[in-house]
Amino acid sequence: MPARLCTQGGRAPTPRLCTRYRALPARSVCSASPNPRRRNLRIDAGGSLHAVPPPRTPAPPRPPRPRLAPPRLPGRTPYPPRVVPEPLLDPLAAHGVTSAVHAGRPPGAPLDEADWARVVRKAARDRSSGLLAGAVAAGWYPATGGQAAEAAAAGAHAAAIVDVLESALGAVVEELDDRGVRTLVLKGAAHARILEDDRRNRGFGDLDLFVHPDDVDRAGQVLGQLGATRSYRQPRPGFDRRFWKGGVYEFDGGIVVDLHCRLAVGALGLGVDPAALIASSRPFRCGGADCRALGSDEMLLHALLVPALAVIPATHSLRDVGLALDQPDVDVARALALAQRWGLSVAVARTWRDAQERLGLAHDVLDPWARSFRATRRERSRLSVHTAEDHTHARAVLSTLAALPGVRDRAAFASALLLPDASSGRRGLRRGPLRRRGHTSPGGTP
Repeated sequence: MPARLCTQGGRAPTPRLCTRYRALPARSVCSASPNPRRRNLRIDAGGSLHAVPPPRTPAPPRPPRPRLAPPRLPGRTPYPPRVVPEPLLDPLAAHGVTSAVHAGRPPGAPLDEADWARVVRKAARDRSSGLLAGAVAAGWYPATGGQAAEAAAAGAHAAAIVDVLESALGAVVEELDDRGVRTLVLKGAAHARILEDDRRNRGFGDLDLFVHPDDVDRAGQVLGQLGATRSYRQPRPGFDRRFWKGGVYEFDGGIVVDLHCRLAVGALGLGVDPAALIASSRPFRCGGADCRALGSDEMLLHALLVPALAVIPATHSLRDVGLALDQPDVDVARALALAQRWGLSVAVARTWRDAQERLGLAHDVLDPWARSFRATRRERSRLSVHTAEDHTHARAVLSTLAALPGVRDRAAFASALLLPDASSGRRGLRRGPLRRRGHTSPGGTP
């Protein structure tokens, strides 16, 4: 039965179905019906109903899910600013380095105010304020009277920070030793005391400590008892010991302890033998305590590793390479053999290339080795985790997963990240907001 048209009110018939006609068949519906599904029915010229697909309206864009930012340490930015090479600082970094045979020369005359302000600012960022102050005081780096006073003030400020950090380092190392945790001091404090003629030439902003993976959880508990707070909890207990580099702990005064149980995140760190590093360590005195540092060959290898873990190597890190080469008892051939055994050759080659270009370093063993070295595709992939412009935490996770030796280790690593403990504060695959108290770990509890 054809649908009837509405002719009420004397108006001309319109192709619209009228809902006031009760005699209409049940299947005949007016387009003015409030039912949104039935509005898709239309009548043609012959009076037949046809289903017309509704117009597709684009769905409104979903608001972006708020991303939980990592907790900011008091008074610190979440990530350190990128160190951009400064041509006026590279000759300064090579000052006093015997192996820097092709180093650039300092400026022939004092810099103008704009260039000098940039040098002072970047020297402070590069932990080289003390080195700049010493070079200006010795007359090696030209400066006016006002510039010399400014450099001396910046150097004194950096030295005061180092004194506070060294005092804290001595207290932390003694406490860890009393608890049976053997520690090694890495980078800043160790290089300042062992490699530099004047420790004020090597500034640093935190304390880098290395412990055996079996002791990393106990060391974190000791730091927590001393009042430190861990920035990020482990997904599960024992995660650092089995897979990761370590954790970052901060005291109320702003002193940060970077606790390592491996030298790097990912495949470059998993291949290093921590027991060999501890067995070859050597003693030195710092902060009123008996500390230990890496052996000469291992210190050279670590100095060559650190710049390769940055997109742009810091100038003071390249200076550490030259000073480590100048050690009288260093065996470069043995350091290269360790690099090959531990899978660090690609990092050594990359750092040495940068050191040659920027500081003019040269060595009769490293130069021919670097020219003949050819990195494999896997080695370049492992290094790109740290050096790529778009390097992310996810890339480090995938690199670690690929470097784990067995299926059980890979399954445990993946399950810890995807299904972490609720007490860790990490979301993983669990839904729901991250609880506020999960951002940090009071007392350094792993």
